[in-house]
Amino acid sequence: MYAYGMGCEPKNPEHMLYGIDEGNGATLVSIPMGHAVDALCHVLGEVETLNALIKNFIPETTLVDKQAKKLVRSRRRRTIMSPSAALL
Repeated sequence: MYAYGMGCEPKNPEHMLYGIDEGNGATLVSIPMGHAVDALCHVLGEVETLNALIKNFIPETTLVDKQAKKLVRSRRRRTIMSPSAALL
């Protein structure tokens, strides 16, 4: 299983700013990975331990306006996570 969230593309619309800024708590771990682990636990049971590798395939994302032409700002962002877990 791996987690890949919205806002992990090289260019993103400017309305994604809140979700891209990890200072807001909208991280790869807290949102897409959290939902994925919840679904995994629902199907297979509770997790005893969880480890993950996080990789930046796209180290910086550019926010653009609605016409996708004007640079608004750039942000650093983790882009993919590969977890491993031991079930109870």
